[in-house]
Formats: sequence, structure tokens, C-alpha cells
Amino acid sequence: MAKITHTLEYMAAATGVGLAQALSPSMADRFGAGLGSLAHMALASRRRIAFDNLKRAMGRELTDEQIRGIVKNVFRNAGRTLIEFARFRVLGRDGLSKIVEGPDLPELREARERGHGAII
Repeated sequence: MAKITHTLEYMAAATGVGLAQALSPSMADRFGAGLGSLAHMALASRRRIAFDNLKRAMGRELTDEQIRGIVKNVFRNAGRTLIEFARFRVLGRDGLSKIVEGPDLPELREARERGHGAII
């Protein structure tokens, strides 16, 4: 039974990646936000964990309603990020350089000059 479940999960993921790659950037962004919203609704235990953690950290500065809004936005942004990763292949190096920002660390520059990648 696990093999069937894994196959179905793979098929769903491959379909999502294919769809993300076929969409325009703005549609892909909306798709990702929508996936995040669905996850927010479906994953009650994760939503509760996120809320509890933020409540502990920010409970004196933020209302419960503000914390709930932040949690929802975190899920939406996680969905967007997932779709951005799925689109890396169609973006290519030039497209990625337009959306990925980061410090110009000497180690990264050296790895690039040697023709190697790096994990950040």
C-alpha cells in the first residue's frame, strides 16, 4: 500500500511542478499562494504549532488576530517559495539572478570561478 501512496504523491508533485513551469510568473505566484492557503486550512496541527510559537515570542506585542494573520501569510509565502523552486528549471540562470538576492561572499565567488556550486 505504501508503494501506491508514494506513486500517487510523486504523480501529484510532478503534476504540480509541470503546472508551475507552464504558468506565467504572476499566475505561478498566485498558484503558490493558493497552495499555501490550502495547506493553512488543511494542516491544523501545524497551524496551531506556528500560532503557539509566535504567541510565546510575540504575545505581548501582538494580538491573537495579528498572530493568526502572520501565520496565514507564512503558509502563503511557503507555498510561493515551493513554486519558485519548481520554476528554477524554466527560469534559467538569467531568470534566477533576477529573483535571487544575497551577499557577495568571497567563498561563493571563488566556488563560482572554479566552476563549482555551493550550499548556503
